[in-house]
Amino acid sequence: MFRGVILFFISILISIGYGIGIGSTISVMKLRAVPGDVVSNSSLRLINPDSHAKRFIIGIRETKQKNSYIPLKELSWIKISPETVYVAADSRSEPIKISIIVPDEPKYYNKRLICDVDISQFGAGALSTGLIVPLFIDTEASRTLPKNCDGCNLVVYPHKLSIIGSIDSLTIANWGQDTAKVFVGWNGIEQQNWREALMLMENIMGGLVPVPDTMTILPGVKKRVFIKPIAYPGRGKLYFSNVDKKFYYIELDWREY
Repeated sequence: MFRGVILFFISILISIGYGIGIGSTISVMKLRAVPGDVVSNSSLRLINPDSHAKRFIIGIRETKQKNSYIPLKELSWIKISPETVYVAADSRSEPIKISIIVPDEPKYYNKRLICDVDISQFGAGALSTGLIVPLFIDTEASRTLPKNCDGCNLVVYPHKLSIIGSIDSLTIANWGQDTAKVFVGWNGIEQQNWREALMLMENIMGGLVPVPDTMTILPGVKKRVFIKPIAYPGRGKLYFSNVDKKFYYIELDWREY
């Protein structure tokens, strides 16, 4: 049996973000939210690189980014403390607390949401720019299927899966009113410009972790998919997309006992 670490995704994050006359100690924020509970992150601190003190305003706005995360519409879920920050010359602010409470409803489990933390200088002139720190929110991965899920369409349960041993499974539920044709693969439409590399990866992953490449799911039907790796250890993202090119993915990792 093949052994060795299989790595398919590398992400590089810049630790400090800057605009003109403004900086932050992080370039992205991440929260793992449990519906019904308050979850906070206090890793954000503002940087004033100039020789005079400044006052900054922090808010939340809908994102314009296009990726596999869904733009968060319910911005009232998020609270910022403090919303106005004074930073002395050539120094950093105290930590800024970003909190979120996601309602405890079935439709908010297994979700990836995104919004922007918007930072601007109070009373700034035309030469000053703001700073955006994307906030990525992963709600709790749940295997439990509710009896109903108002406002849901296709949902994968769970959206993160760690396989220890030989086999595990996930469930795709079609809560919508229409029959869904689902395409399954190790590539997402967000990566389609990497064509040659992705075709190679698809072939490799398809051999290591066989999965069906298409399935049809009738309205109200829940389909269980078994996943049985044949080489250990490894990790990757398994994508599910429909004819409208809306896509979902689950994060997978697997290892032997």
